[in-house]
Amino acid sequence: MDTGTQSSAFIYFIQPFLSQHKNSGIDCTLPLNNSVDFIVKNLGSFFPFAQLQYISSLSSNFSAVEALPVLTLVQLDELVFSPPARPEDRANILTRVFDFLLQTPNREKLVDFIVKNFGSFSPFAQLQYFHNLSSNFSAVEALPVLTLAQLDELVFSPPAKPEDRANILTRVFDFLLQTPNREKLYNIVIGLQTEARMANFSCENYKVIFDRIDQTLSSASPNQTEDLLMIRDTIMMIPPDVCIERSSQTLVIPQQDICISPEASATQKQALIYRVFVKSFLLRSDIDDPQCLKDAATSVQWVTKNFGSFVQVANLTDLATLNSNFKAADVLPLLSLNQLVEFSLTPGALVNSQTSINVMQVVKDCQLATFFDLFSPKVKDNLLSTDVKTALIQQIFDRANLSSIPNVQVQVWFQTRLQPLLPNFSESLVPSFFSILNSRDCETSHSVLKLLGSLSSLPTNTKDAIYKYILLSFGGTQPLKCYQSNSFIIYLSDSLSSFGPLPNLTTVLSLMPPSRKSELINSISPTELGAYLRQTDVMNDYSQICTIYDSFTKTTDFLENVDVPDNIKSNIFPCVWPMALNSDNQTEIDLWFDKRFKFYLKFLNKDLLGSQSTLGSSCLSYKKMVKVLGTSFNFNGSQISSADVYSTIKTYLKADSVPKCYNPTDTGPDSTAWFANYIGTFMSWLTLDDLYTFGSESNIQIFTVNLANIQLFNQIALPKNLTTYYTQLIFNQNPNFNLFNLPLTLQCGAPASTFTTLNETQTSTLLGFFKTSCTDLDPAISTALAANIQTIDSSTISTLGTEVTGLSTAQINSAPPEVLINNLQTLTAVSDWDLGQAKAIVNVLLSGSFEVTNPTKLVSLGPLITGIPSTVLANIDPSQMVSISQDTTFVKNIMAAPEIVQKTFVTQLVKASTTPVALLKNIPDDLAVQIPRSLLEIPTTADVTVVKQINNKKWKPEQAALFFDTVANVFDQPDDLSVEVLQGFTCSRVQTFTQTKVKGLIKACRRRANRATVVLSETQLTCMYNFVRSDVAVDFSSFPPEMLLYYDYATISSTMCKDYFTALGAADLTVLSSALSGRRDTLWNNALDCLGIKGVSIKKEDLKILGNLPVHYKLRSRNPGEFEELQGPLGFSNASNGKSSHGGSKSKWNQKTLNDLGNLPLYFSQNFWGSFRQTDLSIFFKGFLKFVRGNTVSKSHQKRLFKAILVPVKRSKRAASDCTVGNISSVTISDDAFPFGYDASQFRNCLSAQVVKDNLGSLCAKIEDNNFQRVILDKLQEILPSGLSDDQVQLLKSVSRNATVDEIKKWSITKPDTLAALMNANDGTWSSEQSNQIITKYLSAGNNLTTTVLNLVKGPNLCSLTTSQLSTILPDSMRGSDALDVSTCSAANKKMLFSIAKQAFPMTTTSDTRSTLSAFQLIESYLGGADLDYVRSLSSYNISMSVSTFTNLDTTVVNSLTVSDVVGLLGKNLQDLKTFENQTLVRSWITSQLQSDLDKLGIGIGHTVPLSILMLILSTIKVAFL
Repeated sequence: MDTGTQSSAFIYFIQPFLSQHKNSGIDCTLPLNNSVDFIVKNLGSFFPFAQLQYISSLSSNFSAVEALPVLTLVQLDELVFSPPARPEDRANILTRVFDFLLQTPNREKLVDFIVKNFGSFSPFAQLQYFHNLSSNFSAVEALPVLTLAQLDELVFSPPAKPEDRANILTRVFDFLLQTPNREKLYNIVIGLQTEARMANFSCENYKVIFDRIDQTLSSASPNQTEDLLMIRDTIMMIPPDVCIERSSQTLVIPQQDICISPEASATQKQALIYRVFVKSFLLRSDIDDPQCLKDAATSVQWVTKNFGSFVQVANLTDLATLNSNFKAADVLPLLSLNQLVEFSLTPGALVNSQTSINVMQVVKDCQLATFFDLFSPKVKDNLLSTDVKTALIQQIFDRANLSSIPNVQVQVWFQTRLQPLLPNFSESLVPSFFSILNSRDCETSHSVLKLLGSLSSLPTNTKDAIYKYILLSFGGTQPLKCYQSNSFIIYLSDSLSSFGPLPNLTTVLSLMPPSRKSELINSISPTELGAYLRQTDVMNDYSQICTIYDSFTKTTDFLENVDVPDNIKSNIFPCVWPMALNSDNQTEIDLWFDKRFKFYLKFLNKDLLGSQSTLGSSCLSYKKMVKVLGTSFNFNGSQISSADVYSTIKTYLKADSVPKCYNPTDTGPDSTAWFANYIGTFMSWLTLDDLYTFGSESNIQIFTVNLANIQLFNQIALPKNLTTYYTQLIFNQNPNFNLFNLPLTLQCGAPASTFTTLNETQTSTLLGFFKTSCTDLDPAISTALAANIQTIDSSTISTLGTEVTGLSTAQINSAPPEVLINNLQTLTAVSDWDLGQAKAIVNVLLSGSFEVTNPTKLVSLGPLITGIPSTVLANIDPSQMVSISQDTTFVKNIMAAPEIVQKTFVTQLVKASTTPVALLKNIPDDLAVQIPRSLLEIPTTADVTVVKQINNKKWKPEQAALFFDTVANVFDQPDDLSVEVLQGFTCSRVQTFTQTKVKGLIKACRRRANRATVVLSETQLTCMYNFVRSDVAVDFSSFPPEMLLYYDYATISSTMCKDYFTALGAADLTVLSSALSGRRDTLWNNALDCLGIKGVSIKKEDLKILGNLPVHYKLRSRNPGEFEELQGPLGFSNASNGKSSHGGSKSKWNQKTLNDLGNLPLYFSQNFWGSFRQTDLSIFFKGFLKFVRGNTVSKSHQKRLFKAILVPVKRSKRAASDCTVGNISSVTISDDAFPFGYDASQFRNCLSAQVVKDNLGSLCAKIEDNNFQRVILDKLQEILPSGLSDDQVQLLKSVSRNATVDEIKKWSITKPDTLAALMNANDGTWSSEQSNQIITKYLSAGNNLTTTVLNLVKGPNLCSLTTSQLSTILPDSMRGSDALDVSTCSAANKKMLFSIAKQAFPMTTTSDTRSTLSAFQLIESYLGGADLDYVRSLSSYNISMSVSTFTNLDTTVVNSLTVSDVVGLLGKNLQDLKTFENQTLVRSWITSQLQSDLDKLGIGIGHTVPLSILMLILSTIKVAFL
């Protein structure tokens, strides 16, 4: 119960309860033995709240004096000062009270009694008064509360007993000599000077005083000694000399090392003089100049004049009292140490750091301790500013010699003297502070730092500075001198105290001496390290963390048991990652990846994954890594992808021959599971190029049959070239490998030969799998599977599905028509039929109930339209054909059909309507090339919509030439013209255009991204050049590069030549005619000179500039890698643009090398192909030969290629007629790489006549070598000695060109389709005898030279006919034909053809200019047979004849033309006479003209023999004389 509650309980309960007897007469008090017993029993602990009067009212027997031991001070007051019941009792009461209080245990209560009752008035009472109150009062017992006057009374008044004076003096001086009572002592000493003599002090009394002082001196501290000596010396001047002499034998002054002046005793006497005389005098008011202020303007003058040296014993307060203008700060050098302390403690005295310095400069070094012993205990926190404290501390640091005094004294300084100055400790003090601490022992330093750290007012910047210096203290000449081999982290934490957190990692590591780093790191436990790393901001430099783990021997314990934040884990991981990769112990490796890295592996990044540590890991560690990353690693949100892992795998496994981590001597079942172990699920990223880098084919092949490796292919999709290669290696390793042990993805790429042994059930099973698992199946496999089918029925076709294209023509021919008719939808769902198959299917269909009598039936054939006879289309009503002309699928299919089928279809559409609008609407864009030229005279007044339709269609150049001006006029922007229209550019059609318009059209023909090349003839290019030849500052890239071939190089400055050749590099040099063939060499030499190329070595960057020009660069002895800039330009524009990254050693050449070469393989020799493995070549040729056959690669290029790749087969000792490579079957022929692997001899030995007959279409489509083709013809002669049918002839393709005239005579050539197949220019040229025999056989079958036939036969073959045969051509037939090139015809045939053409394309003077130009362009190709009059008539029509047409005119006619005639003929092309002046006919005409007439042309031609011709003549003469 607290005091308030007790008081309330007494007032409101106990007091009323005990007072009841007053009203009721009931006495509630308990019986009592005595007064104390009464209080205890009735009031208990509530007694202090009762007044004595109330207690007395409760019992008349109660006596307060008996209860004195339990009375409170309040109750004592009441007892002493309240009137007693009887006045005569007061004396007894006072006696009893003071007797009690004077007892030793009650002395404290006595003092409290006096203070309480007399309070502030007690100083005014004389001691005698207290004695009067009680004879038992003892003044010596009340010393702590006595005033100076009362002390004087006690000391100097005569005691009751003289003998008591010694005891009084002893008690008084023992009390006064205590440090807190020194001020009273000084006053008593002063009193001795005046009152001791009057008090009749005896020598013994003085001796008592001296004894007490001496005893105190013996145990006094140095800073106390000075004051005590001053007091002693002062007292010694008071007693009579006799007393001093008597005392000299006993008074001994201790000799101590103190800092006082030699005149110490004199100074004490000065104090007496000051008090007795100086101060008394200055206090007088009865003199003229009180305080003697006259003639003392400053404090220094006043003090010096009036005090002299006595000022040091004066109190500063006295001085200020005596002189209100006194300033102690002005007289500091004159003051004593005590006065300086007094001054410093005066509020407002030390106002700034300078005043503090001023004071301290007066204090001697040896007085510093004494000064601060006096100053520090009295200074208050709010008394001094931070600047003042800082100045005082700095004085101590600079002068107190704290670096060399004993450590215990240093602690005294900081714990006592400096303690009140330390709050707000300034940052500027820190350097000096640590200069001191660094020289002290560890205990002292730690104690002082702990003291500073405990200050709540320590500024942040000071803490930071201390923190910094603590860290610096760890270094020096004695690094870590206080470290005791405990945990380094704990040591740092203790050392830094509360000044800041543990430093960041970089700092911690820097504190470790290099020689002890390992020791200190390993002094830290894993738990402590984890706690440290979890702290905020310790990871300032994550790169430093590895320094710890490089030395930490408890890393595994840490990883297994200590958790840290992810950002720390992510940086620890790179440090410990290498540790897991070097082990060869499987158990240890499992611990790393399964346990220690459990929460760390997610931080694996690209850099770490690709590091040398990873790439140099042990095979066991690497294998485990691949397994973990492939099976349990989560790539979502990870810093790496599976592709990154594979990239590392690829680098790790790279090897020249023996695969990495493979031991050939290890025969265990896991030894060949190389792919499963070291690539695993990352096989999904494997490419064939990568596989080549893992080791030699022979070694990799060993792994392929391992079922664990094979199983990987069942889970992931891989590039087809890889699966094909892998499968090939499987069967190379084990030719008898069970096909059904392969995953479907590998079955799709198995060698076709493995499928030939399957029965129909197995075949059906695989076909079912292949429908969903295989895309773009090898045709050879399709053929092999189809060959296993014995009977062709609906079920068979359904089972085969898309592989139905594998059926041979023999199988197709054996199928019942109704089966094919019923399954036509299946047959037309695929588009890979070759011509022989398509024709066979159509023939079977037509032999049944399938009749193509309407367009619907035609459309139903789908891609089989390629096999339809053209006569079938010719028999369909033209008006019905229009309905399917806009069917895009049908148009796509017919575009793949033979040209005669396309021509027949267009002919039918033309029959439906010949108006331009109808033609443009009815004829599909891609088939517009088949529109007869005579129908394309589009007037300039044509509707814009019609003209724009023209711009969207495909055209031949000779077609586009007829309407070029019409279309160009409609479009304001030449760039909007289509490629096909731009190819119709001629000088004839642009004559009416402005120069700006023409130049815009020329620039529109430049190379543009994502647009086909505008193919232009030489005369078109020279025409264009004539329009721009005078332009300066040309942007060469804005023109067609081929036009630059005719540029006058002399006009190009050396600064622009590189730009010129850069643009020229894209040109097709084959456009140059034989008349200008020398220009190639000139261009090449100029290019070498421009680029500064010497010799035959050309830098890669120069090759980029030269582009197509390096056709003159010698390709021999070059690596494939040097040809990457030569692709495409070498006459084959649509090839792949792969870049070669190979080269170097031929032993490293592989399929990637070949793939990177793009189209360059077309130009290599047998030596080149002999540098590759057969496996690589066979796979490569599957794609490359298919590509070559599917693109418009010229027959000359194809023949060159086939000749190069047909490497002679190495023969055994078997007969020369034996087949050693393998019999050729339909499966063999279906292989896209066929006939690679056979030479001419083996081709003959391995090919049967029956196979040739059954597979004639597919066989002839793949054979381009003349020797091989001869074999085919021989085999046909063998099995069909009577000759070939039309259907068979139609399949011969280029093989036909090797047939003799006698063989041709046996062929049946009665159908237009047969003639069309034989006349296909893509299959090569015919000799005159061959073509004559073919056409004659066709005509002898009752056929005529119709428009269709003329278009099929074309000009060169037409020239083989006799004049009489040509005379049968009707003008209408010629009018509908294409522009036939008859330049090779005899003069007689030319004239015959011209006579017909003249009727077909009449020119009259009444015709308008456009009609005249159209007639001219239609008849232009036949002008070689025109007479002089006709040619001269043309000169009046402003036709701008091209030089090529001019040079094809009859020689006699040309030589008969005058200069004026030629000007009229050539028009805008006149300048070309100079360009082609070396052409034979041009030169002949020039020499037949007068030079004066030639000069009128102004083009620089004349009779002078050109240098090139002169050099040719000279070289001929030289050869003749050798």
